[in-house]
Amino acid sequence: MNSTAASSSSSNGQRFPAFFRSALHLLFPQTCAVCRQDIQGTETAHGLCPTCYDRFPVWAGLVCQCCGVPLPDGGEHCYHCRREKRSFSFSRSAGLYEGSLKECLRLFKYSGKDYLARPLGRFMSKTLLTIPGHDEISAIVPVPLHFIKRRLRGYNQAERLARVLSEGGIAPVCSDRLKRRKHTPSQTRLNRDERKRNMSDAFLSRPWPASLGARVLLVDDVCTTGATLDSCAHALIEAGVKSVIALTVARQL
Repeated sequence: MNSTAASSSSSNGQRFPAFFRSALHLLFPQTCAVCRQDIQGTETAHGLCPTCYDRFPVWAGLVCQCCGVPLPDGGEHCYHCRREKRSFSFSRSAGLYEGSLKECLRLFKYSGKDYLARPLGRFMSKTLLTIPGHDEISAIVPVPLHFIKRRLRGYNQAERLARVLSEGGIAPVCSDRLKRRKHTPSQTRLNRDERKRNMSDAFLSRPWPASLGARVLLVDDVCTTGATLDSCAHALIEAGVKSVIALTVARQL
């Protein structure tokens, strides 16, 4: 199912009573983007079945209190956060970059299935509500794409996620303050040090006025080493932001 059809069924679901929604579902059944099974019932999950959603892997153990990486052996901070100062106050991820969550993110990011922002954003919101100080967030800032990559992809996946989070009324999205000023190579095959060098001075923020508040929620899809989040947070702090909290859909181990 494409994004146009998903948007259409979503708007129809709000506009028409249950009888018409049932009829529309019979005529135009939704298929789960991940498992390709029909989504049963009239209340859809915007292209994702409840089974795949419920199978999103989460980490229930201890995490680094700074970057949020799982710590299976315990401890308060990971090795890297003990050695390096981070520009963000702390970072958290809603799940692990594995299984159905990994496949959902891959389809969302690389296959044009932008409607998956809604179930992914809802998944993030559960974690957001557990973060201390979430009620003090004054603005949501998505990690920006370079304009070349955005044009090729058609949208910025981080911005789509940020707008779903914003619907809960936590804070407005400010997508025009932070810019990516250099077209960086893909980070997929880079090690930790290469990622850090790749992201150095990659972002620039316009001056941050006091009217936009002091605490910012920085949003992205996947965190691996935190280099991208750290570079973004550094630019925001230099622009006048007092505190940056980072939140991603998944953590890649």
